Amino acid sequence: MKLKHGNSLAADYATLTNQVLKGKLPVTQPTSLRLSEIKLWPKVFQHRSFGGVSSKGHVMILAAAIKKRKSKCLDPITIWWDGKGWACVDGHHRYEAYFQAEVGNAHKVPVEVFTGTLNQAMRAAAEANTKDKLPMSRTEKSNTAWHLVTMADMTKVEVATASGVSESTVATMRKVFAQLESKANDVAVDLLAPSREDFRDLSWASAKRLADGRDDNDFDWDEANEQKAQAMAMALRKSLGSEGAKYPDVFARALEIYDSRLPDRLMGWWGDDEDAEADGDDASDF
Repeated sequence: MKLKHGNSLAADYATLTNQVLKGKLPVTQPTSLRLSEIKLWPKVFQHRSFGGVSSKGHVMILAAAIKKRKSKCLDPITIWWDGKGWACVDGHHRYEAYFQAEVGNAHKVPVEVFTGTLNQAMRAAAEANTKDKLPMSRTEKSNTAWHLVTMADMTKVEVATASGVSESTVATMRKVFAQLESKANDVAVDLLAPSREDFRDLSWASAKRLADGRDDNDFDWDEANEQKAQAMAMALRKSLGSEGAKYPDVFARALEIYDSRLPDRLMGWWGDDEDAEADGDDASDF
């Protein structure tokens, strides 16, 4: 069973908002559900780039764990009532792993209910995804923050905490959001201005390009770099398996031998580079 990514984020968000307003209340608060009873809204609740090398590897490990256990179950999947049924808020990799383990649609799995608004459920999904169980990339964190800024009614501190980016980066995103909203509303001046739905569904990198007046059809260096990174990761996985993760000190030394400049560069990449995106903006502006 593969996660489906059919509609846009904006379209799915609108559908869920309408369903909650017009839908019925749940009859019970379940502690277990059949897999077929759990609905997926990955555009809204899955903030990782599902299907990457690390993601596929994580699903494989989870599937193997399911097969070994008598219960054929993992930790509970977090669910939320969407007005019509139970939606997966956190646990997309576990959900996918059940199908990879071939337990079947009727297999009952443990669940825990999240009660709250749609925006609160989005925030809970983001916070769960930024935990260390499968670390998010910097790009995934930035995209998560951007979607929370554009879709959810959250404070700057709440967005930063939920997504794992800095408050100054969130402030910059709010300014970009305001710029794009202005373009979208000023249709009399610019008939080609992006619609509200269009820019809400963009990645953070694409939104910045659009706000800067650059055509989003320009060559996407971020996407090209991501594809190159995925290829490198696949090569490492094929060559090393899980050895790098088992012996991080040895792996770190191997990288140093490979290129003595790498440690400093990697520290810069994994460090506080998020703040650089703010371009010196005062985080208190928004």
